[in-house]
Amino acid sequence: MESPLVTLIMPAWKPRKEWLIAAVESCLGQTGCNIELIVVDDGSPVPVGVLLQDVTDPRLRLIRIDHAGHVA
Repeated sequence: MESPLVTLIMPAWKPRKEWLIAAVESCLGQTGCNIELIVVDDGSPVPVGVLLQDVTDPRLRLIRIDHAGHVA
């Protein structure tokens, strides 16, 4: 992958799987520029990585942190 021109950051805490997948697919479906999507799991009880295990796009990065709220 070339260096991204645009980085999208999506915080997530206790998301509904179908909504999360739809949001991720929408981000990764953007055209016209090189993007990467970073999903930050804010300590969800069910890890976001489990919910997104079927998404294999190399532009997707997952980061998991302890729950700290939107300010973190």
